[in-house]
Parts: sequence; C-alpha cells; structure tokens
Amino acid sequence: MLPLSATGESPGVPPAAAEPQNIVTCGKLRINFLTRTVLVDGRFVHVPDMEYSILELLAKRKGLATSREIILNYLYLERDKPDARIVDVFVCRLRKRLVEAAGGERCIFTLHRLGYVLRDPSERNVWPRRRAGNTARPFVPSDQDMICGQLTVQLKGKIAAMGGRWFCMSNAEFEVLHQLALSYGEKVTVQSIRTALGFSEVNIRNIIHRLRLKFRGLSPEACIHTANGAGAYVLRVPRAPEA
Repeated sequence: MLPLSATGESPGVPPAAAEPQNIVTCGKLRINFLTRTVLVDGRFVHVPDMEYSILELLAKRKGLATSREIILNYLYLERDKPDARIVDVFVCRLRKRLVEAAGGERCIFTLHRLGYVLRDPSERNVWPRRRAGNTARPFVPSDQDMICGQLTVQLKGKIAAMGGRWFCMSNAEFEVLHQLALSYGEKVTVQSIRTALGFSEVNIRNIIHRLRLKFRGLSPEACIHTANGAGAYVLRVPRAPEA
C-alpha cells in the first residue's frame, strides 16, 4: 500500500479512465465547466447563474463539505456580502430543480453545522455513523490508502482504521483529518484548514485534540504532531524511540 500524493493518487500508478477535467458527474447529474451546462439523465436543465456558481463550487469539491462562508466568498468575491442565509435559499432552489429533473434522485446533501456536499446518491453515508456492531465490521485495506504508522485513512471511502480496526468519527473530525492526510508529511497550518473548511480556529484545535485522544485510545503511537508552536500540524509516521 502506498502513501497518497497531494492529488489523492498513488505515485507511480496510472489513473483509471475518467471524465475530462472540465466535467463532473454525480449520479444522473453531469456538469460541464467549460460550457457551463448542466445535464440530468442526458437532458439539459436550465440553472440560473447564482445557482450554477454554487453547483460548480460543490462539484469542484465533490465529496467535501462546503460551508456557507466558502460559498459566499466564491459568489461575491470582494463585493459586499449579504446575509449567509441567502446561500440556503439558493441551494434550496437548486436542489429542488435538480431533484425534479432527476425523478427524485438527490445529489446535494446538507451536513449539520458544516454546510453542503455534492456526492453520489449511491453513497448512503459520506462518513460512517456509530451504530451497534459497526466497529466489528472488518476493515479491508486497498492500494489507495494513506498509511501513517498504525493509522490507515481511506480517502475515497472516507473511513479510517487504527491497527486494522476502523473507528467512528464525526463529519468535522474526518474533514480535518482529510486535510492533514492530503498533505501527508507536510505542515498544514490552522489558517489553511480554516480557509478550506470554514471552521473557526478554536474549533479546529478542539477537533485535532479529539482526534489525538481517539488515536491514543487505540494505539500509543502519535500520528498528528504539532509544528510552528501549534500554528500548524503534520500527519506523519511516529518517530522511533531513542535507544
């Protein structure tokens, strides 16, 4: 199993056949960034400019939570921004438009306190939830996993395991771990996580503290390390103890 690069691909492994970079598909939905067109089940769907811009952003971040603040910044750039609740109005209209065109199929989902995410309808849960018997399910590694000591992170499946046993995380905890895993072995500043996820600095530090406690309960290894006086963090293999 190989560490992942910043793009989420294993080095030296040719990517599988995929859509062109300017096209994103999600269930029956197909978005073409180049022509700014939206197709649902092969049929053209008119999407107003503001709604299209939101859909475009969600498509570029497919599978990742996108906060209202990130969406507002994307829509209005340097202009004066309206109340963040306007995002909910646009998303509601966009989601209704796409659901009606797709015959009831949904691809835009709300994540409590995180924002919105575009994901394939076949993925029932983006992140595993705590259910009876969940931790007993065997963890099956793949050659696309990010390995850090006893910690294994499956970026595609959005689950993690410690010592071969996978464990439950909240949406926010996985999002932060995902940011660290994408830059495996390199420093990730709190500010960069804040920019990517829209979380507050205090929330990010609390989330990392909770992740460390979870890891510590499963293994004595420390995978998340502090850098630059707590201004940044790095996910890397634990140092071997000195003789």
